[in-house]
Amino acid sequence: MKKIILGLTIIFSLVWSNSFAQGSKQEIVSGLQNFDVSRNGSTLGTTERKWWQTVLNVASVVVADAGGFYGGVQGSVAVAGAVGLATGGTGVAVVAGVAGTIAAAGSSNLAYQGLNWRGANQIHYGSLTITLPEKYRFLGPVGRDHNTVIHNNFFNSLPLESYYRPLLDESQIRVIEHEKMQETFTFVKNLGLSYAQRNFDFNYFANELMSKQLMTIDGKEILSAFFNKYKVCSSPTDMENLINYSINIVAESRLNEIEKESLIGAFIIASESPFYYAQ
Repeated sequence: MKKIILGLTIIFSLVWSNSFAQGSKQEIVSGLQNFDVSRNGSTLGTTERKWWQTVLNVASVVVADAGGFYGGVQGSVAVAGAVGLATGGTGVAVVAGVAGTIAAAGSSNLAYQGLNWRGANQIHYGSLTITLPEKYRFLGPVGRDHNTVIHNNFFNSLPLESYYRPLLDESQIRVIEHEKMQETFTFVKNLGLSYAQRNFDFNYFANELMSKQLMTIDGKEILSAFFNKYKVCSSPTDMENLINYSINIVAESRLNEIEKESLIGAFIIASESPFYYAQ
C-alpha cells in the first residue's frame, strides 16, 4: 500500500512540475498574473493622466483588435494549406500577419460602431518602444498597419486590396482572397460588434473564436491573463513593460510557431490600437 501511495505521489509530482515546466502555457499565464506592470514606471502629470485615462477607456475594445488578429492568423494558416502554400515557410508567416491585421481592423471597427463611434479625423500611432526577437521582426509593422487599415480601409472605405496587394505575391494573395478566408474576415468583424453588445465579455469573444477553431484554449488563457494586466496599466511605460515582457515569455516558450505568431502579433496590435482611438 505504501508503495502504491509513493508511486502515486511521484506521478502527481511529475505531472504538477511538468505543468509549470519552463516555457509551458501554465508558466506564461502565471508569469503574466504575477508581472508587476509598474516596475520602472513613469510618473504622469495632471494633463498626461487625463490623456492616459482616455487610453484606459478603450482598453476593453482592444480585445477585439488583438483577439481579431489572433483569429485572422489562425484562419489564414488553415487556408494556406488549402491553396498549396507551404505552412512552414516564410510565405505563410507574412500572409498570416496581413490576414491578422485585416481581421483585427474589421473587428475593432465594428466594436467601436457598437459604441456609436465614428473614427478619428486622421491616423494616429503610439510611440512605445517594443523590442522583438529577430525571428519575429516580420510582425513589427502589424500594429501601425492595423491603425492604417482601420482608418483608410474601414473608416474611409478604401478597398482592402490597396493594403494587401502591394505586400503579397500571387500565391499569398490567393490566401487572402480565398472564400474560406473571406468568411473568417466576416465572422471576426461581426464578432467585434456582438462583443461590444455583450458588454465586452472576453470569455464570449474567445469562446466564439474557439467555436470556429480560430483560437486554442492556450491562446484564450494567455490572452485573458494579458488583458487583465493590460487594463491596470497606469502609464505608457507600464504598457511598454507589459508588452515587451509578454512578447519575450511567449517567444521563448514551448508553444508551437503558429501560436507564438498569433500571440506576439496580438500583443503588438495592443501596443498601437488605443493610441489611434485615444487621440
